[in-house]
Amino acid sequence: RLREFLIDLRLLRHLPLAYLVPDALLLPPESIRFFHLDPTWVDRVIDGVFAAANTGTVDFVFSYSLLQMARADIDQELTDLAKAQVPATTWTGDKPMTGMLIRSELARRWPDMIVRAYTSTNVADPTVPTLPVLRAEPISKDIYIALFAGQPQMVHVREPNVGTRYG
Repeated sequence: RLREFLIDLRLLRHLPLAYLVPDALLLPPESIRFFHLDPTWVDRVIDGVFAAANTGTVDFVFSYSLLQMARADIDQELTDLAKAQVPATTWTGDKPMTGMLIRSELARRWPDMIVRAYTSTNVADPTVPTLPVLRAEPISKDIYIALFAGQPQMVHVREPNVGTRYG
């Protein structure tokens, strides 16, 4: 369970929204914001999880070596997640991630919208590779988050395929 929790932290789950958006004016209604995920900041969050159980220097020395192994395992899990989506990807868990936050009525109406990220703006070319989307889900009733393995040049967001409707 700890391993899954740590992977979720790397994917920004279980974190208060105020940690991601410190001021509501940074994400006004009907807006989209792209960001680079600071790996050092995420590592400090994970350090905090390990430090919660430390009571002295012996615990610190033990948790330091355990933390190194845990980080390597988390990186491998994220690499496997990316390769499961895009087998040809060269991204690994120790490389930078980017993301986007959408605050819109779209997130409320289509919480399971489809997000695709591309390495080029020429998506009409079928050889343009896609980037793995490591996380794409609503985090509140009107805020949606997506995390990408790398930096996309173009992102497509569309409503889920649920059928045809007339009217």
